[in-house]
Amino acid sequence: MFTVRAVCTLLLIAALASQLALAQSSQDFAKSYVGKAFLLRERGSEDTTVKVKKDDLTRFKGSCDHAVEVADEKYSKDTFQFDVVQIGTVVNINGQSLCPHSAAHTSKILISGFTGQETQTELADAIGQVLMSPEAFLLSHGVTPVPAIEDPREPAQPAAGAGISTPPRALLMVNAGYPEGERLAGGGGAVKVNTTIGRDGKLYDFEIASGGNSAFGAAAIVVLSLWRYQPALDGNGQPFATHTSITTTFFLKP
Repeated sequence: MFTVRAVCTLLLIAALASQLALAQSSQDFAKSYVGKAFLLRERGSEDTTVKVKKDDLTRFKGSCDHAVEVADEKYSKDTFQFDVVQIGTVVNINGQSLCPHSAAHTSKILISGFTGQETQTELADAIGQVLMSPEAFLLSHGVTPVPAIEDPREPAQPAAGAGISTPPRALLMVNAGYPEGERLAGGGGAVKVNTTIGRDGKLYDFEIASGGNSAFGAAAIVVLSLWRYQPALDGNGQPFATHTSITTTFFLKP
């Protein structure tokens, strides 16, 4: 027969095990962000470390926005830490030009105020207000993104007899940053990438057509994956996929 003390001890062990499992789950969730590219709404700050509370995420915005790649992560107590590398700058949203060069160079993001009881959906919703997908980023600027669609690369031409009513139009454009590993070499150049604008407004089937070494080509493709379009429409208002070429120029600032 268990004594009251034994029961209390078992309950305490169970509670500690549950907390440990939640902490491990949060740590594993943070790891899922490493190596992925996101869009970051900056506040025009020169601070390399940005600190924001979970309940105050709506203030994390500004006019000079850029693309980042998560290089490392850490979860401790109530805080997620993401070490990021800037890989590009948002230059156009729905036809409106933005800062050609971001003044901020954030390298560390700290999001605090978590209880450790959040579900993965709640974690994703919170972190996604800072490290944004292109769709969330567009919505934060008041632009409605194109909904997801099956077989976005088909059809690749307008319906027979429908004609072309509207060509594709860029909703989100991001300039690629100069690859950090190429700074010592000091080179530059233009990279031309052939790609397909799907019916969902995303870019597919990247192919480097000319220019640039592998580092420049890779940097261009990572950033182009964040671009979004309003797809081409035929005369009946139905979207269809189109082929295009995009040229990215890399140069070091003096």
